[in-house]
Parts: sequence; C-alpha cells; structure tokens
Amino acid sequence: MIVTLYVGLQGSGKSLELVRSVILPALAQGRRVVTNLPMNIEAVKSHFGEQQVGELVQVLDEQLCDDASYPTSARPGTIIRGGDVVVIDEAHNIYPPSTRPKSGENWPARFDFIAMARHYTDEQGRTCNIALATQSAASLAKFVRDRIGETFVCRNLGSLSLGKRYRVTNFPGCLINRSNRGPSRVVKHDPSIFPLYQSSSAANFTVGRLDSRGLIFRGSFLFSILAALGSIIGGFFWAKTYFFPACDPPEVVYIENRKSKAFKNGKEIQVITTRDNAGRYIFTARRCSWSVQPYAGGGLVKHRHKSSSS
Repeated sequence: MIVTLYVGLQGSGKSLELVRSVILPALAQGRRVVTNLPMNIEAVKSHFGEQQVGELVQVLDEQLCDDASYPTSARPGTIIRGGDVVVIDEAHNIYPPSTRPKSGENWPARFDFIAMARHYTDEQGRTCNIALATQSAASLAKFVRDRIGETFVCRNLGSLSLGKRYRVTNFPGCLINRSNRGPSRVVKHDPSIFPLYQSSSAANFTVGRLDSRGLIFRGSFLFSILAALGSIIGGFFWAKTYFFPACDPPEVVYIENRKSKAFKNGKEIQVITTRDNAGRYIFTARRCSWSVQPYAGGGLVKHRHKSSSS
C-alpha cells in the first residue's frame, strides 16, 4: 500500500510499531527513510552493526508543512525524494481536518504528495511509501483519509494486565468497524527497540492508572477465576470417579442355581446375576459389570477371575 495509517491512543504501541514494522525493515532494504519521529541515529547504526542500510533523515513538523520539502511534477523536493519511505508521527499536525484550499487554489504540496506518491520513484523504480500515525483517523483531513490503503489499529493490553504487549488489528482502507475487520496479532514489546527512538511508550516512561478497576485480571478477580476453574476441574474428576468407577472384577464368585456370592479383598459384595445367550454369567455390582464363563457340569461352581471382559 502507498499510504498506511497507524491509529491508537497514547501508549498504545503506534510509535513502536512504526519503528519495528516500517522504519527498520525499510532501512534494512536500503531505502531512504524520512521521519519526524525522534530517532536515535547512532543507536540505529549500532542496531544494524556492519550491515549496509539505507539513509535515515530526521525532520521537524515545520519542514513537513513546507511545500518546498515535497517533490512535484515540476521540481524535486528539498527533503523528500522519489522512492523515499516517509513516516509521519502525529500526522494530524501535518494534515489537520480543517485544511481546505481557498477558492481557485490548489491543495498544498504535502496533500498533493499523498495523492501522487506512486509517481515519484528512485533509480531502482521504487515508489514512495507513506506511513502516518495519529490517535484517531477522524483527526486527519478527509482528503488524506480517502487515500489511505490500509489501517492498523494499535491497542495496549494493559486492561488485561498484559501491559508489555499490544494488539495490532488490520482494516482495509480507512473504515474501522467490526464488519471491515481484518486479521489481528498480539505483539510483545521489544526492549531492544526502545533505545532507537523517543516516545511516551519508551522504556524511560511509565504510564500509570488512576483507577485499577479497569484491569480485568487484577488480584481478587484473578483469584475468583482460578478458584472457579479449580472447582470445575475437581468436580469433573469426582463425577468421573462416582459414575464411572474402576471396574476391578471380584476375586471369587460362587454360583449355585443362579444365586451368586462374590468376594473382593476378602469381603462379600452384593451382586446381581444374569445369564446371556452364550451361557455366560453376567455379574453387576457397584455400577460395574463382569462376564464369567462357568465351568462345565452342574452344581456348585467356584470361579477365580484371571481376566474379565465387559
């Protein structure tokens, strides 16, 4: 996509995602990256070590609002060149929703660049790519929203007591709703990336909570969930033992005229005796059944179990 939008509240992981998924991969591919996100250029060089990477250009918001910074069909830009990867944090400062060209005037060059970015290429034929980040898509000018090809919504998972992780959900275009929702993934904060840039979500900052009631998995609630799970699991095993006990056959069975006595562990147990079509005696006791083939002949039959079938 030519224009990609990253949306999320403060501390949601937008800046981290810009560095991790846009800036570092682009530099690794040898692309020239222009950004207003405060980067530690020396730390970035150390991150890649001896690897040959693209150029990282740090700019200010004022430079991104200057028409001369952008290339046009008539002239090159003073900062942005064809094939650049342009990463703009707090994009609502550059493309505010109130921006409208006056009657008879054209859109400012930074807006025209959004619409024409694919026409500006480098020597390898690579077009410009633009990544914007803001807290809400509604804070951008409609001109820009209409030209966004893909939106990534970032959300910190602090409410799930997973403060070191954030979720990134993909939406095609700039329409963010449930029916338009794409794939989602959970990303763990990478401490090695924090020194590469400055942001309120970096390692030197701590975002606290004024009211912990919004935390789903906090103390007492988490204990209640664990207790409920323990009760369910314990109840399952108790029911299994009660309704489906281990069916060890009795050790001795006496059969005489269809009357039976069974002994297990030296104690007599109550049994119900029936006989199937094959002539086998079926004994039922304590919700368990055993089948026994009687000895040939009649009268008293004493049977010691060596094996059983049910």
